[in-house]
Amino acid sequence: MDVEINASARVRDDTDYLQQNDGYPETNKGEKAAFDTTMMPASLVEGDPNNAMELLHSNASNSAVLFRILEFIQDPIKLKDLEKNIYEIPEYASATQPPFTLITWLADCDALSIIDVDDHGNPVTADVYPELSDDERDDLVVDRIVVITEVGKDAYEAFNPVRRIQNAFDVNPSQVDVFITTLAFLTEKRDFSEIDRFLRGRDELALALSTKGEHVQPSSIVGKLSQTGAIVFNGGWIITPEGEEMLKEHRCH
Repeated sequence: MDVEINASARVRDDTDYLQQNDGYPETNKGEKAAFDTTMMPASLVEGDPNNAMELLHSNASNSAVLFRILEFIQDPIKLKDLEKNIYEIPEYASATQPPFTLITWLADCDALSIIDVDDHGNPVTADVYPELSDDERDDLVVDRIVVITEVGKDAYEAFNPVRRIQNAFDVNPSQVDVFITTLAFLTEKRDFSEIDRFLRGRDELALALSTKGEHVQPSSIVGKLSQTGAIVFNGGWIITPEGEEMLKEHRCH
């Protein structure tokens, strides 16, 4: 099925968010971000293409899985199949909402479009079936298809973990060594207490300063790596493919 979604506006650059709280939110006991919310952001403006980025940045427990949903949808997919696949995404382990809610949030932000289709895969809309009433059109619906929009594609590119990890390194140069040390430690799954014990007393942590010149804590390091998508919590903290990519790149330098 060939479905065209028109959305020409682009999302704002991710760097805007790096100027607040050292770039990324602190974590609460190393597991959850302190400002996490299970609701849609109150600051969303109807029709604003920045809504998708606002959603990704303002909901720490769900942002990773929301990004992976955008990554997963390269082609139109049945809604019920997408819901099943979301359960298999590692980042879903830390999500606070069921798959359908996450999909609906992205659709409400115009990052995804959910389309009713008939038994031939054609969209069931007034434009396609102008001669039918609303009830008659409803009778034709046999499935729902989810497609990513241009807004969703732009949000995916802007929120890409590799880009965000590098941004975190650029904004916090004195923390790069402790970032790399932590990523290397998390090639195996660890709980926060293990990370905390591992980092305390190490030179990499002692030399790491915030942009305000203050010493940082292990929870801050974990928070930043989590929010950039370098690590994910799934029964323990572990490095993501993007985190592995950055670890390999910096080890080669």
